[in-house]
Amino acid sequence: MLSEIEMRPHPGPIESDRASRSGRRGVVDRRRSILVGHDFSGPAHRALARAVDVARTHEAKLHILHATPRVTHTVDRLFGNNRAVTHARDSLARVTAEVRAKGLSVRPHMIVGSVPQAVRSTAGELHADLVVVGARGRVLPDALVGSTAERIAAATERPVLMVRRAVNRPYRHLVVAIDAASDLRRLLEAAKIVAPGAQLSLLHAYEDPYETGLLLDGSSHANLRAGRTQVRREARAALMPVLAKAGLEQYEVLLRNGNSRRVLEFEDRERSGRDALFVLERERSVVEHLMSGGVCRWLIARGESDVLLV
Repeated sequence: MLSEIEMRPHPGPIESDRASRSGRRGVVDRRRSILVGHDFSGPAHRALARAVDVARTHEAKLHILHATPRVTHTVDRLFGNNRAVTHARDSLARVTAEVRAKGLSVRPHMIVGSVPQAVRSTAGELHADLVVVGARGRVLPDALVGSTAERIAAATERPVLMVRRAVNRPYRHLVVAIDAASDLRRLLEAAKIVAPGAQLSLLHAYEDPYETGLLLDGSSHANLRAGRTQVRREARAALMPVLAKAGLEQYEVLLRNGNSRRVLEFEDRERSGRDALFVLERERSVVEHLMSGGVCRWLIARGESDVLLV
């Protein structure tokens, strides 16, 4: 079986020469590095189009990764047939040439193995600032283990942009979901890579934990409104340190009362077709609290907007 290193195409003569000159002069290339996963499907082409748009904005280095399943590669080798691998190589070379023709710095990578592992190892090796993948939603076989995009996001700690919509122009709206434990500065830093000129909205969902009990007890509408108002004030107060730490003390937060999934679903529908990007925090407060009950996974699998997981 070919080794992982042998499966990776080397950079062309011009890129190799540039790298060697930089090494001799001690020049450190500080351009951003963007890695996009590509399986030659429709969602992957949309992801690449968005990655190209982001790379052009920052004059970043673009890396295109294709992972060939180990089983497919092994079968081809056993039967002396490399058609699948050859086809993947040719497709990757064609996609790379198309991007290079647009004047971008791009390098292809081809690895034998699972997609999440390939993305994790390559992103780490490249010190990628951003990973971009296509999101096609979740179908029945993925219901328990999650979509490929979800597994990629779980495999790396780097910001992962999940592209669902066709690319017509840069993102114009950023919706950043936060709670009292969010690292807002880190979320915004990642968001600025993807959508530096977008209009920012901070979103927080809150609920009165006693409202259901009050309803069952026949409490008046006035008491219910008073309870919601108090919970809203408390939610706002809890978010102030988060805003202050990010330098946004005077920024207004979209405080939405109700179940967090319904709130996010409503915002997603309202901004559909308006070039919106939702920014969520992984493995922590937004997933465990604000977006509890699988809401984060719902947006990735069923939502209409693109998602940046930080």
